[in-house]
Amino acid sequence: MTLDQRLRRAQLRILHLPNEAKEGPTHEQVGPRRAMSSMAQEGQAAAYTAYSYLARYNAVGDVWQQEMLEVARTFQPDLVVWQHVGEVPVAPSTLSALSALPSAPRLLYHEGDPFGRLFKRPPAPTRQLFAASDLTLVVGAGRFATVARRAGAPRVAAVVQPYDAERFGAGWEPTAERALDAVMIGNLGGTRIPGVMLPGGRNRRRFAEQVCAALGPDRFALYGSGWDGITCARGRTPFMEQTTTIRSAWISVNWDHFDTEPRYASDRLAISLAAGVPHLTTNHPGYAEQYPGCPGLLLADSPEEGVEMLRWALDQGPETLMRWGAAAREYAVERLEAGTVWRQWIDLAVRELFPERLR
Repeated sequence: MTLDQRLRRAQLRILHLPNEAKEGPTHEQVGPRRAMSSMAQEGQAAAYTAYSYLARYNAVGDVWQQEMLEVARTFQPDLVVWQHVGEVPVAPSTLSALSALPSAPRLLYHEGDPFGRLFKRPPAPTRQLFAASDLTLVVGAGRFATVARRAGAPRVAAVVQPYDAERFGAGWEPTAERALDAVMIGNLGGTRIPGVMLPGGRNRRRFAEQVCAALGPDRFALYGSGWDGITCARGRTPFMEQTTTIRSAWISVNWDHFDTEPRYASDRLAISLAAGVPHLTTNHPGYAEQYPGCPGLLLADSPEEGVEMLRWALDQGPETLMRWGAAAREYAVERLEAGTVWRQWIDLAVRELFPERLR
């Protein structure tokens, strides 16, 4: 049975609770909204509706919980898809009332933030959602998954970070001349303990320093906060302008926080590939299975190897780099676009939580 056949047979009614700071199209989680609404329009789901819980919390406070429950009582969902609750207070009675609906909905919780036991510990509402979920999706297969399980999540799956094709990776005629050899976008994050960085932070800084030393500030641009003392640093770049920033260079580079976490990637990997530029980053355990045969994705086991790999890649010349970039974009469009990825996640929920509907 194909993905399409499974989704059509399951005929889920999906209530989506996206993490959106304000109401309105400029703040919407466009990728998942478009994916699930399209599923309903195309017959892969019975119905879809969204309630922007964070925007309503910011507007009316705790009243959002009563509003959401009223929407749920009217809609009677089979599946509730909840995204990143953060520190928004959720009463246990709200979760109990949701699960007690006549439709007996299952809860799919998606957590895109990286959490650990010592650094960046999940806030109480996040732990509540882990425990209340029927299936939790996280962005790493090691400590991130362990944190969710220890909080009570019964089923945990490590998933890729997709990109939103409406906001990133628009069509482009690659340029044969670029202002930069390499660009890096990312903050150097600290913890609440003075002088202590997030895991991987020291390697992240060392990588940025070495790339800057190798290329110089005229050929390497480092965007983000926390990069004091590095001459290639250019301050922050608007999140929505990442694609343009990436396309100003021949290669986008990165060294991840949580650099030993299996299968972990921020959405910058997908955004960079979708921009049509080769991307050099940390080689996390499990990437061979998570991004099989991905062209234009260069993986380094250490900051020093990353710098050597960058030199080698630049030596291949513009034509080769443009070819790698085009292949990377094709891969991202086919496998990492949010519409495709979210369909796969809903299909996973069907197989894990609604097996009776597939008989």
